[in-house]
Amino acid sequence: MNTSTTSGKNNVKIALFFKNSRVVNVDASKPELGNPGFGGRQFMNLNIAYHIASLTDTNIKPTLYCEEQGELPQNIHTVVCGDLFQSMTHAKKNNIDIFILDASLNYKVMDKLINYAETLDLNIIIRLGLIPSSEILKLMSRSNSVKGVVCVEQFVFELIRDHPVFEKATVLTNGVPVQAYGQPFNIDQRKKNVIYLGSLVPQKGFDKLARVWKKIVTRVPDAQLLVCGLGTLYGADNKLGEWGVASENYESKSIRPYLSDTNGRLMKSVRFLGNLGHEKNTYLKEALVGVANPTGLTETFCISAVEIQAAGTAVIAGAKDGLFDTVDDGKTGILVKNQNELSENIIYLLENAELAVDMGRAGYIYTNDKYDLSKIAGAWHVFINNLLASGSIIKPTQKKYTGNYALKFVSLNSKMKKILGSPFWWPSYMDFTSKVRMPVAVAINKLKKKIKSY
Repeated sequence: MNTSTTSGKNNVKIALFFKNSRVVNVDASKPELGNPGFGGRQFMNLNIAYHIASLTDTNIKPTLYCEEQGELPQNIHTVVCGDLFQSMTHAKKNNIDIFILDASLNYKVMDKLINYAETLDLNIIIRLGLIPSSEILKLMSRSNSVKGVVCVEQFVFELIRDHPVFEKATVLTNGVPVQAYGQPFNIDQRKKNVIYLGSLVPQKGFDKLARVWKKIVTRVPDAQLLVCGLGTLYGADNKLGEWGVASENYESKSIRPYLSDTNGRLMKSVRFLGNLGHEKNTYLKEALVGVANPTGLTETFCISAVEIQAAGTAVIAGAKDGLFDTVDDGKTGILVKNQNELSENIIYLLENAELAVDMGRAGYIYTNDKYDLSKIAGAWHVFINNLLASGSIIKPTQKKYTGNYALKFVSLNSKMKKILGSPFWWPSYMDFTSKVRMPVAVAINKLKKKIKSY
C-alpha cells in the first residue's frame, strides 16, 4: 500500500455497498432504532457506514453505494450506482481509500471481484459474514488489493489461524444499537412465549424448532410460538407456499407437517408474524425465550441471537461457529447440539421463568458491553487509520474454546507449520474441510437419500 498518500490524512474516504433493490420500500433512515427488516449482512453495511458517520471525532467519511435510493440516513453520503462493479468503478474515480466488501461463497464471484479491484488498483477490505472455502480465502491472501480480511467474530478468526489469509485477518464484530431495545427485566412483563427470529430457509434451522413444538406444548400447554421472519428475506423471488411463510418445498416438507393440528390447520399455539421491522422489539421483550438458528449452520456471527439478548431475553441457539462468541453459554442463554437438547432447554426455561429472566438480564449487559454499534464504529476508526498509516493489521489476543476439535486441529497445525517451515506445504484446516470433510459429507448424504428411496 502506498502509505505516503494515505498516512496522516485529514479525510479518509471509505465505501460500502448496500444491496437494497429488493427492500427499497423498507424505511432504512434510522438504523439507530434497530433492523427495520433487512438481512443481517445488508443491515451491517448500512450500520457500519451510519455509525462511523455518527462518530463525533473521526477523520473517516463513508460513502454508501446503493442499487436504488430508498429512504436512507441523512448523515451518510449515498450514491445510486446500479451494482457492485459500477460502484467500485465510481469509488476509484472518486479516490476512495478503502472499499469494504462482503465475502461470497461463490469462487467465480470472488475471483471476478478481486480481479476487478486489482485492475482498478482499488484497496479493499473483505468482511467474512460467512465462511468461504479455502480456495476463496487463498484468493484474498494472494491479492495485493485485499488489504485486510475482517472476521465478524473471534471463532472464525481462530479457525483460519493456520491458513495463509490469517496474516491479513483481524476481528471487528457486528453489532446492534443496544439502547433501541430497552431493558424490561420484570418477570411480570414476560409471557410463556417462545419467539423464533430469523429467515424461514433451511440453513437457518426453523424446521428443527417446528419438529419439536408439539412436544414442547404438550409439556407446557400454555406456551405460544411466535415466528418472526419469512422465506423471502434472502430471495424475494421465492414463491411462498400455502401458509405464505416460506417456499412451498420448505413449507410442505419441513413446516406444515409439524405445526398443523388434526384438521390440517395451523396450531392455535403458533403465530407467524411475518418479516417485522422495529416493532419486533415488543414481541422480543414479552417472550421468556428467543430462538436463533438452532443448527448454528452458516453463522459466523448470528445477529438474531444478539438482537434477542439486546431485548433482555434468554436465547437458545445452535452450538456452532460464531454462536460460541455471541451467546455466553449458560449465562445469557443456552447453546444446543441437537433437537432433544433444543426442546428440553426450551421447556426448562419456560418452567423456570426466574432463571430465564436472569439470563435475559445478563444478555442485555453482555450485548451492551460487547456489541453496541457506537463502540464497534470506534474500533473501525482505529483499524482503518492504522491500516492506511502503516499497512499493519491489529490482531486480537488468542482465545481458547474448551473442547472444540476443529480448533485443536488448527492449533496443532499451526505448530506443525512452524516446525516444518514455510517451504514445506502443509494443508490448513480450511483445506482439509474443503477437500476432504465436505466431499465425504456430500457422499454420505447422497447415500442416505438412496437408502431412503428403497
